[in-house]
Amino acid sequence: MSTREADTATLGPIGRRPLAMTIADQAGPLLAGRGSDLAQHRRLYGDMPAHDGTALARLLDESGLTGRGGGGFPTGTKLRTVLAQRRRPVVIANGSEGEPLSAKDCTLLTVNPHLVIDGVLAVAQATHAAEVVIVVHDAQAGILRRALGGRPDAARITVTSAGDRFISGEASAVASRVEGGDGLPFDRTRPIAQEGPGRRPLFVGNVETFADIALIARFGAGWFRRLGGGEPGTRLVTVTGDVGHRCVAEVPVGEPVGRIIETAGGAPRGSVALVGGFSGGWIGETDWDVAHDDSALSAYGARVGAGIVHVIGPARCPLRFGGSVLAFLAAQSAGQCGPCLFGLPALSAAFDRVVHGVAGPHVQQRVGDLAAAVDHRGMCHHPDGAAAFARATLAAFPDEIIRHRNGRCHRP
Repeated sequence: MSTREADTATLGPIGRRPLAMTIADQAGPLLAGRGSDLAQHRRLYGDMPAHDGTALARLLDESGLTGRGGGGFPTGTKLRTVLAQRRRPVVIANGSEGEPLSAKDCTLLTVNPHLVIDGVLAVAQATHAAEVVIVVHDAQAGILRRALGGRPDAARITVTSAGDRFISGEASAVASRVEGGDGLPFDRTRPIAQEGPGRRPLFVGNVETFADIALIARFGAGWFRRLGGGEPGTRLVTVTGDVGHRCVAEVPVGEPVGRIIETAGGAPRGSVALVGGFSGGWIGETDWDVAHDDSALSAYGARVGAGIVHVIGPARCPLRFGGSVLAFLAAQSAGQCGPCLFGLPALSAAFDRVVHGVAGPHVQQRVGDLAAAVDHRGMCHHPDGAAAFARATLAAFPDEIIRHRNGRCHRP
């Protein structure tokens, strides 16, 4: 393992959030960087070629790159949408990382800020951007500014502090913050790639996505596709919980979940894995041979999302953990719409009754009804993720529910 260890900061009832995490030994091209040293970066990766908008969009289409922040939208399609608008866009690299279990973005920014910068500049040049912004937490702002300070070609990039809430990383919330708003999600009648809150088109992408753009621009679409197992490229995955050592691993897309857990030193027998973070789903250890891609994970109600694998060992209760997650999500909403303001607290309270075993199966039905009531009705996708997590947790642990109802679970 690398000696670059984690810093942590308190984050609500879930515990402690990693700010920069140990890197697994088999780091790939994304995590091969050496911090803010530009000379070493150029020796490692070579010069960055220039591409106009049409050429870069075609290259991204051919590569199959999709967004690495959780949405999974095709990056080439997003770029072509921005290019089709009349006004010059704002290019925003999103390093907000509001998901408490994730440390991939802050780790990438710590060990390889120049690769992110390269991708940001490639998109800015291709779109003739009017403004270029990287949004990060204060812990990464220092190394990012040092990296930018040594690059005359990056003088136009500004660094903006990220918000501290779970929803701060949502694309429209980031756009609002950059455009001088309150940093909360807003109701969109058009995609922000066509028009953001300041009436300008916005190219908003996760920092890992921009790093991949830099790699594709250098080495080509075919090279990138060959990196993957089932789908193109590699993914950064944060592996936490009851594992040998928490880490950020760079793995081929489609790597088996169990092999990803092994990069973190493995897990105790009888463990389960939450895959996809707080909008993901659960996979028992007998199914850890499933590929870490959306098509395979969907059978379990899971998704790649922001690249999170969190292991719950047999000494911890996954149902109780699920209740803590839903309480956290209810508290972290923007409170701007009915599903967030009223629906999520009600969903959390109903789930809490299941955890405490105070009622029968009708309470499980109540959880399902409330999940359906908030799903796809919010101003942003925050309620959708909470609803999906609640449904996936109930479906994954029927025996746990019975154990709680009978008062036989005393695990934390």
